[in-house]
Amino acid sequence: MRIRIKCVRIRIKLHLKSGEMDMNKLKRIYPICIFLFCNILCVIAQEFKGLITDIRKRPVAFATVVLQTVPDSSFVSGAVSDTSGVFTLKANLDKDKDYTIKISSVGYKTILLKVDSFDLGTVVMEEVSVILEGLLVTATRPAYRMDSDGLTAKIEHSILSRLGTANDVLSQLPFVKGENGKYTVFGRGTPLIYLNNRLLRDNDELKQLKSSDIRDVKIILNPGAQYDASIGAVIRITTTKSVGEGLSGSLYTFIRQRRHLGHYEYLELNYRKDKLDLFGKISYDKTAYEQNQKDETILNLDNKYITEDDKKMEAGFHSWAATIGANYAFLPTHLIGLRYIYSRSPRGNWDFSGKTLHFINEENDNNYTSTNLTERENHRHYLNTYYHNELKNKTTIHFEGDFIKGGSAAGQSSDYKNLVHNEAILVKSNSETDYSLYAGKLLIEKSLAGGRINFGSESSYTDNKQSYEMLNKNISEDLPSNKDKSEQFLIAAFASVDYTWTELSLSAGLRYEHIDFKYYYNNELSKIQSRIYNNWFPSLTFSYKTDYINMTLGYKTIVYRPNYYNLRSSITYNSPYDYEGGNPSLRPMFINKLSYTFGWKDLQMEVSYNWVKDNLLFIVEQFKDKPITLFTMMNLPYSERLDAYVSYSPTIKFWKPTFAVGFYKQNLHLKNCSYNKPYYTYRWNNTIRLPKEFQLALNMEGNLRGNSDVSIYKSAFRTDVKLSKSFYDNRLSVVLNALDIFAADLERWSMNTDIIHYNKWNDGDNRGFSLQLTYRFNSSKTKYKGQGATNEINRL
Repeated sequence: MRIRIKCVRIRIKLHLKSGEMDMNKLKRIYPICIFLFCNILCVIAQEFKGLITDIRKRPVAFATVVLQTVPDSSFVSGAVSDTSGVFTLKANLDKDKDYTIKISSVGYKTILLKVDSFDLGTVVMEEVSVILEGLLVTATRPAYRMDSDGLTAKIEHSILSRLGTANDVLSQLPFVKGENGKYTVFGRGTPLIYLNNRLLRDNDELKQLKSSDIRDVKIILNPGAQYDASIGAVIRITTTKSVGEGLSGSLYTFIRQRRHLGHYEYLELNYRKDKLDLFGKISYDKTAYEQNQKDETILNLDNKYITEDDKKMEAGFHSWAATIGANYAFLPTHLIGLRYIYSRSPRGNWDFSGKTLHFINEENDNNYTSTNLTERENHRHYLNTYYHNELKNKTTIHFEGDFIKGGSAAGQSSDYKNLVHNEAILVKSNSETDYSLYAGKLLIEKSLAGGRINFGSESSYTDNKQSYEMLNKNISEDLPSNKDKSEQFLIAAFASVDYTWTELSLSAGLRYEHIDFKYYYNNELSKIQSRIYNNWFPSLTFSYKTDYINMTLGYKTIVYRPNYYNLRSSITYNSPYDYEGGNPSLRPMFINKLSYTFGWKDLQMEVSYNWVKDNLLFIVEQFKDKPITLFTMMNLPYSERLDAYVSYSPTIKFWKPTFAVGFYKQNLHLKNCSYNKPYYTYRWNNTIRLPKEFQLALNMEGNLRGNSDVSIYKSAFRTDVKLSKSFYDNRLSVVLNALDIFAADLERWSMNTDIIHYNKWNDGDNRGFSLQLTYRFNSSKTKYKGQGATNEINRL
């Protein structure tokens, strides 16, 4: 079939002054002008375009598109589809010839199209495996790739794409540990998680995201200056782009049976019409668990005071949340949006019951039976707005604004009965928290001399009030009622540059933060605890990259600020011999991190050295001069830590194992004690593709005995099994989990601080089963690009 090439008729009007040009010259020029204009317009019109997707409407990236003649298949022009599956192909055509377009990609059937239009619309490709004499031949690439700032995992079309949800994918990746929205990155703490450049404030969204919709996951081990200085790692999830308008949504339920039954449900809807997105979500969570705990405390004074607790803790709470929002796209790269979230936990109960034995020099002097009940309520309003514009000169402008207001109220009742002296102690207290936050952030990205530059600023104001009321007059002398108030004003400016030269790349950044922190105790300003900070946070990375080897040397300064709960002055009553409290004198902790990462095919490795100033430590110490222990926080002037991590993740036909070993070795001394025993972690994850598109995951992980901060953790081990399957063209996803099947994931650690030895054992209530069901219709994702203006939210 021939392609019709249309030229446009042009009218040319020349304004000539008398005597400038005679009619013969005009007759020669006029045909030349018509010929040139027609050719220009014909060339401009000869542009093919289209969208390539698979049968699930996911874009096929990097597909080869070739225009060729018929019948000799001579090459005319070619193009490659982008990450959105879109391609544009330009060519000069002969109107007397026929043409075809050939589209091919690894893992798909090749398509040959006879065309008579320049707009090919949507081209759907079918997946295929090639079998040669009984041998299944597949093209494979390394599942993970080390880059200048971290590791990228290719999820699309991999064995990980069939696991179920984003939570299931993240728990399988190198450097990442955790489950159900709670994750840590090896040696870097809790990461920020982004979904399509939008910061997740509600990690429940990871339950909503299908693993088959994820294109890749990037684990940033060296975050740049545009991130808050307290961020040690960032996880960025990029999804395939779904098409379609109208109403879409998902319904999710999660049922978990441990010693008690818990469940979580949500309904999410999204309506898209032209440039407008409207979205909403409502969720409900009922959590319940029962843990058995044993504690032993030895306080060595003139006498040896020994306290032994054997208790059962039953906890249960209900919470719900509602989200509404809108997003308007003037253009695909020019958007504005608003999101509001209201969350509330109207009731939460923590009930401790058991017995306490007390000894002086190993002679039993007091025995107690106890009941400790804590009831808590909390609520929060969160408003986020953003503006995003990608300009034609490769400049991006992004602005964020946040407003948060929330609070909580709790009541605690401790009832102790002394079986030796036939006495009773009833201790009641109330506490309240009220907080608010205003924040804004501006980020500008721009091309500069062959590289990229990021710069911007952010500011925030935080107001946090806490009050504590002791209702027992006999205890109030030691644990008085009080009120705290913390105010913080933060302003920051940052800039970073990125350059790449073939195999080498450089990234350098600098961030400045000014913080004015004021602390009030019982409505009076405390000048000792009030401080002003002016800090510079540099970051620098050098990278070398070839087809198989990637190496990065990086340096970064990180700060961890104590959360506002740890800055409280109140002390709470746990037992007659055990108190717990905050420390308003805490200072921020600074880490200077020097790291080296190496990647070769399926092997990843990292080694880092950390010099820590004002290390934030959870410790136990003597309360005043009494035979009572106090659990609190403190700063240690300095310490050191060496981290190392190795991961190997090959793909062997239908089996994808991951072997990983982690190592911590700190140089930390407190008073007369050293805490330098190495701490090892290990993991063996297995993802297996079964017939009929079933997916099996068998994961084992644990740790050996070693020090972390001033505690020594004893060995632990855990085994989880997961089976997943999708039905009805991926609209229904079913995941069945067996958790901690050997009940070996126990919390066992001890702490020695000069005159005190503390030992804890808790069974964790981790063993159980869970079932998660997700149903989606007319899948489409909101275009919302709001990220959140500040990390200050996490301190509330």
